[in-house]
Amino acid sequence: MRKCITISGGFDSGCLPFIFRDIVNEYDFVFFDYNQNYLEQEKRCAKNLAGRFKTKLIEIKMRDMIHDQERRNFLFIAKLKQLGYSEVMMGNRNIFPFHDKYKDSNLMYLQMIGFLFHIKIKLPIVGWRKNKVLTFLSKNNYFDFYNCYNTLGDFESCTCQNCLEIKRWRNGRK
Repeated sequence: MRKCITISGGFDSGCLPFIFRDIVNEYDFVFFDYNQNYLEQEKRCAKNLAGRFKTKLIEIKMRDMIHDQERRNFLFIAKLKQLGYSEVMMGNRNIFPFHDKYKDSNLMYLQMIGFLFHIKIKLPIVGWRKNKVLTFLSKNNYFDFYNCYNTLGDFESCTCQNCLEIKRWRNGRK
């Protein structure tokens, strides 16, 4: 039975290996290259995370895929099924498709895809708020996700979504 963790290089997928550190060696780390806007930042962080857990990062190129936010995870899971995976762990947090710009990144949609493809989809951080994710990562001394959409890395002055989330979290902790 082949199992994988999809690693995007972001906050949420960065939690997964730490949650399952005792069994993480049973999973392949998979990174999808679909020519996303922040490909290099995401890939660097995904490689660093795989290195930290001494596992190989499998890169799946899907550059011919239309950057379609409504079908992205459907296409990823279809590809994983084609490659022989029967279990996929993902770092999606949303339960319903209301609070995310990606309407295919929620519990309901992903469970439906899992049912259609006969593939087990695990979503261990579903329902977590962003500040819980950041707190969990800080307790595990891990902040090497792609942290700045503008590649400035300056949480205080940058206004990208990730830097604003980190700034809110830091201010809330004090």
